[in-house]
Amino acid sequence: MHRYPPAPRATDDDALQNLLDAAAGRLVDNPDSGAFLDWIAAEGPHIAPAIADHVDPRSGPVGQAFRALGVEIYNAMPLPTAGFRPRKLALPGRNAPCLCGSGRKYKQCCLPLAGMLELEQFNLLRYVLDQMPEGEFAALVQTRVDTMAVVDTAAQWHDEDKLERAAALLEPWFAGEEPLTAAIEPLFDELMEIYATLDDEAACEDLARSVIARGEPTLRSAALQRQSAMRSDRGDRAGAWEDFKAAQRADPDSPGLATLEMTLLVLQNDFEQARSRARFWITRFERLHDPLLADLLDFLYDAELDPQAALHRLDRGAEILADVPELAELESLFEQAPPATAAYAIRAHGEAGDELVADEPLQQVEQRWRQAYLQPKPLATSLAAESDEMWDEAEGWLRVLARHPLAWQSFDVLDDIVLAVAALPPSAASDALLDKLLQRGLDLIDCNCAAALASATPLPWTWIKNRPALRVLAQATLSPLGPGDADHLERFLARAEQLLALNPADQHGIREPLTRVWLERGRATDVIVLTERFADDFCAPSLNRLLALYRLGDTAAAAAFLEHIGSRHGAAIDMLLAERAPRRPRADPHSGRFDEALDDAWIYRDSCRALWLADGALDWLRVAWNARPA
Repeated sequence: MHRYPPAPRATDDDALQNLLDAAAGRLVDNPDSGAFLDWIAAEGPHIAPAIADHVDPRSGPVGQAFRALGVEIYNAMPLPTAGFRPRKLALPGRNAPCLCGSGRKYKQCCLPLAGMLELEQFNLLRYVLDQMPEGEFAALVQTRVDTMAVVDTAAQWHDEDKLERAAALLEPWFAGEEPLTAAIEPLFDELMEIYATLDDEAACEDLARSVIARGEPTLRSAALQRQSAMRSDRGDRAGAWEDFKAAQRADPDSPGLATLEMTLLVLQNDFEQARSRARFWITRFERLHDPLLADLLDFLYDAELDPQAALHRLDRGAEILADVPELAELESLFEQAPPATAAYAIRAHGEAGDELVADEPLQQVEQRWRQAYLQPKPLATSLAAESDEMWDEAEGWLRVLARHPLAWQSFDVLDDIVLAVAALPPSAASDALLDKLLQRGLDLIDCNCAAALASATPLPWTWIKNRPALRVLAQATLSPLGPGDADHLERFLARAEQLLALNPADQHGIREPLTRVWLERGRATDVIVLTERFADDFCAPSLNRLLALYRLGDTAAAAAFLEHIGSRHGAAIDMLLAERAPRRPRADPHSGRFDEALDDAWIYRDSCRALWLADGALDWLRVAWNARPA
């Protein structure tokens, strides 16, 4: 199991991965922070255009936003010149000049952009090591590198069939004749797995023998367990038991001993002894109260009843069948969930907005959840998971839900579950459960955010702890926007207005569909009030503001606003005025890219042209647009 989830990937051109790849290469060549920040401000928008598109133009030049991202990347990237540890920049005080060189105060410049990336949970060493030749890997042994990040990098390369490179990364830790410490046990385990994938039995045996001879007791026990399993596979049961007992003497509390003993006993058909020993290990491990042993204890509970079946399930792992039977288990657990209750406090941060903070019991459950659910959160404000790989580990996180019903009170947990169900192919079962989960999210909003809504206190997206709640609310808000009855639109309006009240900066762009629905309902004044807050906005809200000004009879203000937005949204205006509906823009067949501005224009025409035709607005627009100065 990897300690780190895979690095996040953007939905367009793997933007964040490209940016991190390029940043790591730049820092490996030149670790100077000033040069790096200048470089990322200039080149970042070209390397990661999908991230650039997320930058709110009201926050300043896009390069400034990338400079703020660069500070976060620099502070998290392990640098070879710093012993493969991050070398953090000292951030200015709130009222000190900003790092970006704008001359403005930090709180008025780049501070609002801080936290755009959540890099702490990701293994950035992988990006650095991707830049290095294998011949330099041996030098890592003498540095302060995070060995768990080394293991995870090797595991990622293992998964990508870069087996020789993964082995070259780990082998230097076992070279020579010096004693080996217990701290490198994870590296040993991964290297053994790599050799097994390479079908190099001799390398497995040599490594195990070397570690048995040189390792500290816990590491020696791990190697003896591996050697015992190899002997058992060859039919040498006496030798396997000999190694098992030696491993037990070296480290009597090693969790791996329990699984190994169950395996050896089942192989010799001694099921009664296996059940008895399962009870022994349960008693031993329950006393430790270690949450990391929960999965092992679950296996042992099963083994006490039927050791052969328990081992079969263990070997099968968490493989998801095509029909995703775990979905039915999730639905069953949901039906047993306790009613939504308040489990959060609101922590005030003054002008920076307020933050949702889970109470202590819920925080403990969330920690357990994070150990079982490894899929990272979506990039930026995306409402979709990058993959459905969370179902590969469903057995673990479903067990957390079964054992800790309190988890259903967590926005963080519910956010992950919504993303997991939404990642599945559409079906009657998944769609129905998704609707129920989103309603649960709304119930949690009502329980925990009523005070904030009543006092118009923002819970902004910039606070990471607010994001799960806001993402669930955004999912619930946007879910009914397909064809539906009037009730769907009423629910949408209520949720959208609630989302904007909690997060006035509207990073999810809810103002685009909201202003359209307001125009359909004759609420032009509401459109003006909302869009007033967003200067130089995106295509849809800008053109909806223009239409609202016309409908309110203020054609002079409408003409002035048309002149203001003409250079930015001219393609959308031309497409809106076209008599014949154009074909939707297609991606370039060579690069695979498409013009997002043209695509936004096509979407706007398709969804909103009827509004412009309703009261002569389109005719006014044609005259005003054609009359503009050349």
